[in-house]
Amino acid sequence: MILIRFPDPIDPTLEMYVELCETLKRNRRTRGCAVTVLLPGKDRALMDRLYAAGVDYAATATGGGLDDRKALDILGSLGEGQRAGHFRAALCPYLGSVAPDGAGAMAVCGAYLNRMVLGGRRRRESCETENHARCEYFQTPRVRS
Repeated sequence: MILIRFPDPIDPTLEMYVELCETLKRNRRTRGCAVTVLLPGKDRALMDRLYAAGVDYAATATGGGLDDRKALDILGSLGEGQRAGHFRAALCPYLGSVAPDGAGAMAVCGAYLNRMVLGGRRRRESCETENHARCEYFQTPRVRS
């Protein structure tokens, strides 16, 4: 297994991490290895790119630093729910992130034209689960005129 810890979703080096995943899955020596990514948060657009790159598993590494013990706990808990396709399918397609004025990333709702910042509870209970299909914003997204 190859484990890659991703930086903040707004980090300018993010594209290099996605390219690394693509390269590992194309390389004949590493394509058979399971590629697992540890993400600082959940972002549907990023997950779409990682899924297309061939990533096998995805998990979030929240709550500060990632020491060896925490990494082993995350790896030990990998299952069907962390398979890239399942992880991606649970995320609302409108779930995104922005970093205003270079500050830390905030989760936003694309169905609300990225003008609504998502609080932790709503994001965890709706946007990051299959429950997003019942969300009023998902059902009737605003469109740019």
